[in-house]
Amino acid sequence: MATSLLESNRIHDIQIKDIQNVNIKRDKQLEKFVNDSVVKYLGNGNTVASGYKYITEDGCDGELDGMVNGKDEDGKNTVVFIETKSDMNSGWKVAQMQMNRTIAYWRFLKELISDDVTNDVLEKYRADIETLRVKEFKDYKIRCAFGANEFSQKTVTQFKQFKRYHWLKIVKLKDDGFQVVRNV
Repeated sequence: MATSLLESNRIHDIQIKDIQNVNIKRDKQLEKFVNDSVVKYLGNGNTVASGYKYITEDGCDGELDGMVNGKDEDGKNTVVFIETKSDMNSGWKVAQMQMNRTIAYWRFLKELISDDVTNDVLEKYRADIETLRVKEFKDYKIRCAFGANEFSQKTVTQFKQFKRYHWLKIVKLKDDGFQVVRNV
């Protein structure tokens, strides 16, 4: 009986891992889709980073689902930070927290390259500075984009703090198209 129970648990663990792997794959596909949609929206954009993990100056884990650069609707050089959730209606709080962390970290990295800091400090963040091309994009306008399969108008009202960024809402449509709404 014990052997049977152990085998049953092993099979159950394998099934759970398989489901988790499928969900991770779907999340990565959605992130790529949303990043590509922002690139298309800008018309001349480029993906700088996708699924980029970092550790903030105060030791918090962060992940940037996407970063795109290009020219915005007014022709201004812009960097767009992207957060993606399968269902933004249930994930909006986490998305906002992650976006705020990314913007704060971006500002921190910009300060590092502007200030006189020791080589030790600069070396600690060199990989992030280079990967995110902070020196190149430090003067670009910041925009935010939030992408999802589901994103209701009611949820949009929860994003008031991002109005100053003229943030974008990207929703994947059933036919693999996308809808971008500029929120001002």
